[in-house]
Amino acid sequence: MDRRACPAADASGMKILVPLHGFVRWNGGLDLIRMIVAALAHAPDTVEIHYALPKPSWKRRWLDRLSRNLGIFASPQKRALLARGSQDALLVTAEKMIGATNCARIGTGAADIARHANGIGADIVFPSFLALPQRSPPWTGYVFDFQHIDMPDLFSPRIRRRRDRAFRRIARATGGLVVNSRAVADQCVALLGVPRERILAMRFTPYALPEWFDCDPTSVRAKYAIGDDFVLVCNHFWKHKDHATALRAFASLIRIDEFREWQLVCTGDPVDFRDPEHFRGLVSLASELGIADRLHVLGLVPKPEQLALLRSCRVLWQPTLYEGGPGGGACYEAMGLGIPTILSDIPVNREITEGPCAYFVPGSASDLVAQTTTLLSTSPHALDREAAIEAGKRRLRLLCDQLLAYLQARVQQPR
Repeated sequence: MDRRACPAADASGMKILVPLHGFVRWNGGLDLIRMIVAALAHAPDTVEIHYALPKPSWKRRWLDRLSRNLGIFASPQKRALLARGSQDALLVTAEKMIGATNCARIGTGAADIARHANGIGADIVFPSFLALPQRSPPWTGYVFDFQHIDMPDLFSPRIRRRRDRAFRRIARATGGLVVNSRAVADQCVALLGVPRERILAMRFTPYALPEWFDCDPTSVRAKYAIGDDFVLVCNHFWKHKDHATALRAFASLIRIDEFREWQLVCTGDPVDFRDPEHFRGLVSLASELGIADRLHVLGLVPKPEQLALLRSCRVLWQPTLYEGGPGGGACYEAMGLGIPTILSDIPVNREITEGPCAYFVPGSASDLVAQTTTLLSTSPHALDREAAIEAGKRRLRLLCDQLLAYLQARVQQPR
C-alpha cells in the first residue's frame, strides 16, 4: 500500500485506536469502517493504527441468534440466509477486513474501550459509537443520522428516547464528532449544540480496492441463476429504503422492448425488526406486479460476491428515502467502479460530487424509469480495473489527509 507523509497535518508518531463497537451490528457500519481502514492505509508509517473488536457475551450471542431464527422465515434455508447477518457472522467479516495485526478482542462496554486505549498508549480513539469515560484518551464520537427525529413513525417511543439520550451523551462527553455528511453535521449543530468546527463531515469517497476484482462475476451470476442484464439494489429491506418504488419501476421498465429480458437483483438483510411484516409485503407486491419470476432476492451475500454482482450489473438503483451518508455504502462502491447509479433526489444524496449518476423524484417509479433509460444511453458501463483502483487511491488519500488533519487537531486540543 502506498504510504506517504500527510501534507495536511504533522501526524508523526500518532497512535490511533479504531474500536468497532457498534459498527459490527450491521453491514453498513462495516462498510464505513472498511472505507476508513482503506483510507488510513495511506497514512505515513509513523502513524500507528490499532483496532478493537467487541467480544459479546455468550448470552448476547445466543439472543441474537434466537431473534433472527424466530424471524419472518422458518425453513432451514431461510435461517441460513438470516445467519449471514448475525453478530457472529459480522464479527468474522470484520476480522477478515482488518486482519490480525494490531487487533484486540475486548469487552463490549465504553469502559473496556477506554481501558484498552490507555493500555496501548493511544493518542486518540476514533470513531467511537459509545460515549467514553473521562479517564480515556481524547476521542471522537460518531453520530450516524437523525432518522428517529426526521421519520419518527418508523420508531417506537422507547427507541427514539434511547437514541436521543445516546447522542446527547456523546455530544456532552466528547470534544468532537465525526459524521458521514454535511446534512448530519448541520443537525448535530442544530439538535445537539455541537460547534461546527468540532465536527468532521467525511468527504464523499467513491473507491475500489484490488481485491474487489478477485471474485469472478460470471461464476457468481451462474451460482444465483442471474442473466447478463440486470438492475441491482443493495439495501437492507428496511421501510425507508423504499424497495416498493424499485419494484414498481422495474415492472414498468421491462415493458420497454430494450429491457424486456432484464432481471432485478436485490441483496441485503430481509429483517426489519421495526416492521417484521414489511418483507412479506414486498414479496406480495412483486407477485401482484407480475415480476416474481424476474426478481432475485439473495439476502445477505458474502461481500466478494456482492461486489462481483455490482461490477457486472447494468445499473444500481438507490431508491432510499433517508440516509446518513450520500447514497449509502453501495453508492460509494458503485461509483468507485464506474457503475451507472440512479439515486433518489434527497438532500444528502446531492452531496455526491463525482461519478456516473442521475437523480429521480423520491417515490416516483415513472421518473426512476425515465432517468434510468436516459443515463444508460449516455454513460459507459464501468471503469476498467486499473482506472478504478487508481482513482480510488487518489480519493482515499484525500480522505486520509482529512482524517489525520482533524485527528491531529483533536489530540492537540486542550481538554
